[in-house]
Amino acid sequence: MSNLKRIPNFALKMMFFMHDNPFLWIFRNPYRLLKAAGLKHGQKVLEVGCGTGFFTIPAAKIVGEKGVIYALDNHHLSIKRVQGKVKKRRGRECQKHSC
Repeated sequence: MSNLKRIPNFALKMMFFMHDNPFLWIFRNPYRLLKAAGLKHGQKVLEVGCGTGFFTIPAAKIVGEKGVIYALDNHHLSIKRVQGKVKKRRGRECQKHSC
């Protein structure tokens, strides 16, 4: 049996509310932070604890089609949230390029 405690759904939903808030970008721009960390086009990245995907989607845009982002989290709702954001982003890009 594991000693690890799962994050309660309520706490996770509060984290979603905070990190998906557009005002957060004013104070904490993920593109600027990722570029300052050295993220570049074509890299392979492992994001441990992806949470809401606050850094995941911007990282994917920075590394581009030749790069790869592996996003991991121990809560199934976080994974579903990031998968939804990726699907939404792909849908928008397909509309732009007539996929």
